[in-house]
Amino acid sequence: MIKKIVATGWGLPLIILVLFLISCTPKSSQMKPYLEFKAQAELGEGSIWNYKDNKLYWIDIENGIIFIYNPRTRQSEKHFTHDKIGNIVPDGSGGAVVALTNGFYYIDFKNDSLTLLADIESGIKGNRF
Repeated sequence: MIKKIVATGWGLPLIILVLFLISCTPKSSQMKPYLEFKAQAELGEGSIWNYKDNKLYWIDIENGIIFIYNPRTRQSEKHFTHDKIGNIVPDGSGGAVVALTNGFYYIDFKNDSLTLLADIESGIKGNRF
């Protein structure tokens, strides 16, 4: 395989690129882990990076909490749905669609108001989205 790469004329540039990338990769002994944010969630899942506002969204399923974290400012927000939450899709304009135990809702993060969008399968006991 190496003989084929060298024979094509890309061998030396490719080898230099690989060596450069290896030299730029930090050694594991140089990397120090640290806690960026202590959420204290009971069951934190569903993380989503929203490229429109450069924030990380995730949920605490059991407690019905939406977390929003801004890594630039290191500030976080908590929004309470008061119901188990299964999923979140930020809309990029200050709100999100969330799947709660009894349906799909729109949450406005300015005032944490919930608006029912669809009441799906509400008759099934223990059902959640």
